[in-house]
Amino acid sequence: MWILSIDVPTSIGVVSPACDVHNLCLHLDIIDATKPKNSCMQMIYPFMNINQNEDCLVLNIWTTNTTALKPVMFWIHGGALSVGSIFQQEFNGSVLVTHDVVFVSTNYRLGPFGFLYGDREDAPGNVGFYDQLLALKWVRENIHSFGGDKDQITIFGESAGSWSVSAHILSPLSKGLFKR
Repeated sequence: MWILSIDVPTSIGVVSPACDVHNLCLHLDIIDATKPKNSCMQMIYPFMNINQNEDCLVLNIWTTNTTALKPVMFWIHGGALSVGSIFQQEFNGSVLVTHDVVFVSTNYRLGPFGFLYGDREDAPGNVGFYDQLLALKWVRENIHSFGGDKDQITIFGESAGSWSVSAHILSPLSKGLFKR
């Protein structure tokens, strides 16, 4: 959970917390991870064939059954920080895992939901980058459960995803979360 250093007006009657703080948004049910989940809200393009919802911050992890820990490839999708999804058919990680790696991709909030910061230099509204950062932290802490080596994480992306990679390389918040 990220708390931004900006005030959100609550008197307008439509702003409320994303979840009850007491249950910390935990999913206690078993999650079916065999089917694509929601993509983040964005402009609708019929050729993308994705479901959109604000409940979209998920990872897609591709791995093979093995006992030895493998290097991890952490991919950030492109789309001008306003469109895209890890569930687009062309972003299937099944081929990469045949090369003895674990492939991880992450959704992040897009457009005004993820990158609406106004004119402040500290850019507190760039929560899409924080979504990526949180995903990187989760992968670092949990990837061993999927056969991945937390000390061999490589981040990469295409288009705006590669721009995001540059931001993480420069950010002190991302320090130590990936090797290359």
